[in-house]
Amino acid sequence: MDIVHPDIEDYLGGLLPSGDPVLEEMEELARKKHFPIVGNQVGRVLRMMARLTDAGRIFEFGSGFGYSAYWFASGMK
Repeated sequence: MDIVHPDIEDYLGGLLPSGDPVLEEMEELARKKHFPIVGNQVGRVLRMMARLTDAGRIFEFGSGFGYSAYWFASGMK
């Protein structure tokens, strides 16, 4: 079940600049393996949270392959 309608995801995704090749590879892996990830828009919020708090350390207890952690890390100093 999608939280956000796929048409809205597509629209928002089209507004954003082209992605990071590492994230694109992770997103493709998630699609192929039907593995749930937070997605690009939520990832941008995670990065923004790290930047806004000027995070020097983050504890991210994930259950996947590091997609959310990668977003958090991209917002760290």
